[in-house]
Amino acid sequence: MQIRKLCKKYENAVIALAVIGCMALFVGLRFDYYYQANDDVYIKNILSGVYTGTPESHNIQMHYPLSLLLSLVYRLAPALPIYGLFMCLCHYGSCFLIISRSLKGIKGRSARVLTALAEGVFATGLLLAELVFMQYTVTAAMLAGAAVFRFYTADADVRPGEYIKANIGNVLLVILAYLARSEMLLLLLPLICVAGFFRWMSEKPVFTKANTVKYLSVFGLILAGLGISQGIHMLAYGSGGWPVFNEFFDERTQLYDYQFIPSYEENKAFYESLGLKESEQALLVNYNFGMDAAIDSRVLKETAEYARGLKASQISFGERFKTAFWDYRYKTFHADYPWNAAVLAVYALLFLLAWKNGDKSYFWKIPCVLFVRSGLWMYIMMGSRYPDRITHSLYFMELALLGALLWEQCGREKKKWGLLSFAALTALFLGMAGIGALSYGMEKVGEESARRDYANKEILALDAYCRKNVENFYLVDVYSAVSCSDFVMSSEAVEYSEKAFDRVDNSVSNYDLMGGWVCKSPLWDKKLRRFGLAGDEAENVSPVELGMIDNENVYVIIKTDKNTDWLTEYYREIRGKKVRAEKEDSISVDGKTVYNVYKIEVSE
Repeated sequence: MQIRKLCKKYENAVIALAVIGCMALFVGLRFDYYYQANDDVYIKNILSGVYTGTPESHNIQMHYPLSLLLSLVYRLAPALPIYGLFMCLCHYGSCFLIISRSLKGIKGRSARVLTALAEGVFATGLLLAELVFMQYTVTAAMLAGAAVFRFYTADADVRPGEYIKANIGNVLLVILAYLARSEMLLLLLPLICVAGFFRWMSEKPVFTKANTVKYLSVFGLILAGLGISQGIHMLAYGSGGWPVFNEFFDERTQLYDYQFIPSYEENKAFYESLGLKESEQALLVNYNFGMDAAIDSRVLKETAEYARGLKASQISFGERFKTAFWDYRYKTFHADYPWNAAVLAVYALLFLLAWKNGDKSYFWKIPCVLFVRSGLWMYIMMGSRYPDRITHSLYFMELALLGALLWEQCGREKKKWGLLSFAALTALFLGMAGIGALSYGMEKVGEESARRDYANKEILALDAYCRKNVENFYLVDVYSAVSCSDFVMSSEAVEYSEKAFDRVDNSVSNYDLMGGWVCKSPLWDKKLRRFGLAGDEAENVSPVELGMIDNENVYVIIKTDKNTDWLTEYYREIRGKKVRAEKEDSISVDGKTVYNVYKIEVSE
């Protein structure tokens, strides 16, 4: 009896929870859960203790308060896939918060159930790839999107204190999004501000003392939360080797994500001015810069600035803007299906319903959203870096805002949830659109899962080989450990992506990359020291360079389609040593040799 009363009291939450449960079961049983890219795998490895042997609170990518909390949970439950569970909780939790709030004001259990089902199908169809291939950038966007939807749809006809209290959860969602991926939250902040501005402008009258207190207090709490989070993060990374590494990390991001590595022959004078020889520039190209202690933040910064200058001399700002504009237009109308189609359809629905309700404010609100979203899109287009995890995140936030506006308009209809009411037709559209998107997504995600599973055989074989030979330590060529270039399953290389809940092993790994974004961090130094690799600071020699030739149990793993000339040439040109790469073993997958295992020997 008590359970029935609770279910009745929280009926919207129960309905939404049932729909979310069906979504999670469908995705988990039909597919599997993967970490989308190398970034999330490394975050998980650092937090869980796989990387250094101890759960670390500094995971470099996330802000410190969140990474500290996750590392502490790993210490309490070291065998569990905590990071994967956290991401699933954020993804499905965000959908739950949106669906449960959207049912507010709908009369009749049947109407609420059908609406929740329609929204669940719509969310699954759009988000299927993001739910299967989890990425922390998208996680941040989903948390922020849920906060915007619930903020806009909160009951504003209350006293300021009650309003602020009702929005504390939304403030915490925004802060959590910032902690998960600060860059993504800052990119989405203009749309969050638009939501707040629209909500304030919906008040009648607009400018009252109570309204000023309500909205500025909520926004102020968000800013205060972000500021406190940033302050804690800066304190946590303000000592030890972290300040130097942070500078190195930022310059590495600029060079590899937004610029390029100029060729050596055509830019020899520039590299000589940096003090870099051709074999050192080769380490920048193949990302194995951990070998060379001389490659520091100064080198990366000046290389990035030089590359930026080369691009500016070849392509003017006007030409880049024109190219970005046409790319933006193409993405909006011809690419990113079903996201672009869903956004365009919701804009059309919103305009029609506002026109039907006689709400003239939407004649400036819709253009305002379009203006802000266009500015954000042009910003990332001008940067020439807009992977799906960023564009889909922008789409999600935009849909969350538009969905809140659509919910508002549906609530203003005099005829609610009749057979031909706009609200009912909107729910029907969501369901039908979701079915179409789901059909398309299942085919695409199925194909991608098959490619990933095929590719993952290689990295799983490498991991198994290294863990089997626990007495050794293995240095792995970066581009040999990020993707599969066997074109049997795909016309292009397929990234490795570890499964979140399969073969979970949080014991320390006895191998590491010779570059990448963890390279040269205090965690990197800690790991190498654990396995007996130490550099020579006085001679400015890296632990990788010394360990490779001085330690008997240190080996190098490189794919069979890559040579070792860059490695032997580095020792010859930089150290004046003649070394040879002796093949000691190999790693095979399905009878095909994929990796060679080398011992680097100094020739007499």
